[in-house]
Formats: sequence, structure tokens, C-alpha cells
Amino acid sequence: MDTTFMKMHVDYFLLLVVLICQLGCRQSVAKDQSDWGPVTNNIQLSIGLSSNIVTAGSTAVLHTRIRNRGTNDISLVVIRQFPYTLTNDSGGVYKVTSPMFENDLKNTTTLEDFIVHSGGTNEWPTRLKFEKEIVPGDYVITPITRDVTTADGKVYTLMSNSLKVKVISPSPP
Repeated sequence: MDTTFMKMHVDYFLLLVVLICQLGCRQSVAKDQSDWGPVTNNIQLSIGLSSNIVTAGSTAVLHTRIRNRGTNDISLVVIRQFPYTLTNDSGGVYKVTSPMFENDLKNTTTLEDFIVHSGGTNEWPTRLKFEKEIVPGDYVITPITRDVTTADGKVYTLMSNSLKVKVISPSPP
């Protein structure tokens, strides 16, 4: 076989590999973008679960993340946690609560833990109780809001992404 012909096939193969890799990278970046709420003053809020399948009557850990793409540090305004809302297409609405917000912050010992530095992302876990009365099915945790304060004292309210969750029945004893 002609070596020029072989080189041409290798070049096309390498070009194909590069294009496939670029397509994969674009899809993963797009997915990451959908995991965040809208940008507010170069800041974003995200919520996520380690697993989007939860058992009714169980507790799951919700991860709240704040990404600061601004040039100044920001501070999370820590307030009492409000129930999260779980909805489905059939009109079912349930409140999912955090049983002990204070215990979730046990590893947060200084005010520095509530600062998100310029260019940084911080994450805070919150335990959520999915009551046993929740009917199994597909749900959405509606977007949440959190307030942050900038270095100049301005307060911005961030909105998170929504989050798909599948609630399953507990296993029989």
C-alpha cells in the first residue's frame, strides 16, 4: 500500500478523534452549565444530590454550591433554612426539610468558611428529610434562592437550578 495513502488515512483518523473529543468536551461543559442557576453579578448558585434517586422516609445530602466569577470576594448570608419544594407533573407538592441545619455546619468554624473568593467555588452540604408520605415518582426540587454580600456591601439574591429527583418506595422489612 502507498505510504502517502496511509499517512492520509492516519491524518483523517486523528482529525476524527480530535473532533469527537471536542464534541464530548462541549457536551460536558453544556451539562455543567445546566447544573447552575442564572448568573447574577458574575455569581451563580447550584444545587445537587450525590444520587438523584432517594427513598421515601430517608435522608439525603443536598450540596449547595456558589461560584464567584467576579473580581471581589463575596460572603454567603446565612439565614434560617426554609423547606425545599418537591413537585411532580401530577400536581403533587411536598416540602422537604433540613432536620438540623446547625449540625450541617459543624465543620464550619470561622466566618472565612462563608466567603467565596474571587474565581472560587464553595460548597455546603445540607441534610434533607424526604418524608415517608411522599408518593414514589419523578419530581423536581424547585430552584432555591440564597443571598450573598459583595465587598461594597451590596446584597444579591441568587437563584439555583432546578433538580430532578426520583423518589422510590422503601424496601419492605
